[in-house]
Amino acid sequence: MLLSSLTFLFISLVNLSRSASVNPDTLATFERIAGYAGAAYCSSNHVTGVNGPTIFPPNIYDSNGATTIAYSFLKVDERKTTGLIMLDHAHKALVITFRGTISDADWETNLEFVLEDASDVCGKGCKAHAGFFASWRGVSDIVTTKWRALSQQYPQYSTIITGHSLGGAIAHLCAAGLKTVGPNAAMSLYSYASPRVGNEVFASFINQRFGANIYRFTHLDDPIPRLPGRLLGFVHTSPEYFITSPHIRKVLSAGKKTLAKPENVVVQAGDIHVLAGPENEAGNVGYQTQGQKPTIFDTLADLFTLLFTALPEQEDPS
Repeated sequence: MLLSSLTFLFISLVNLSRSASVNPDTLATFERIAGYAGAAYCSSNHVTGVNGPTIFPPNIYDSNGATTIAYSFLKVDERKTTGLIMLDHAHKALVITFRGTISDADWETNLEFVLEDASDVCGKGCKAHAGFFASWRGVSDIVTTKWRALSQQYPQYSTIITGHSLGGAIAHLCAAGLKTVGPNAAMSLYSYASPRVGNEVFASFINQRFGANIYRFTHLDDPIPRLPGRLLGFVHTSPEYFITSPHIRKVLSAGKKTLAKPENVVVQAGDIHVLAGPENEAGNVGYQTQGQKPTIFDTLADLFTLLFTALPEQEDPS
């Protein structure tokens, strides 16, 4: 379900690029970053050594053969946090991408939704989701070390941090951590269907450090971005890129590891809305409540949706 929602976002952006009313450069960037986020799911991408070829999806971000894997971290900590550090030479980008939820360990991480002190990363009063924060801490030393080395080797490259679902949440914490150690580094944050990650202080830290370089994508009534509940003290970053295109019932062809044709989804230029504010009722959070203030029942409903729509480990998309 979660990988399917990422696929939907990607297909939606591909279709949006057909509209003359949408900036093609911006859409091409969104399309490429969705490919980065998807790459973390494919086990074939987690090769031994450095400068390995990127495998999935090559038609998205590696059409010129210019993207290579500099480092793979595959279940390197007890949380089994997984992701890639890639070099996109065509766009002069150093990319850090985190995989989303596919295993029991990932679901255990998702459900540790107590707010934990994160003042060492984002200042006094800053708190983050305990499970997400532990996942980031498990790989922070190696990711930060590799990032510093590559940044020195490629000083003209900007840094892109991305991920889908759980990966999007860890991407937020990675972004906070790297901005703390490298406050002047050119950096942007792209998350797809990310849950809430921290409290208001955390969200404000990200907003202030990244400014216009935050791209948080959501889709209709996807329950994941509405978790953990606001009543528990969690707040999103701003802005929200809210996609209102219809759901696709089938994103993978039956019995095949190939994406369904983009023509299966009808997307108009007006289906993507850039919404200001951390919890804009015109976006995903308000799609469920239709403008009403959330109640404890909304929070419980979202939690039950999360628990009872969880799928077993996803099939490798590569």
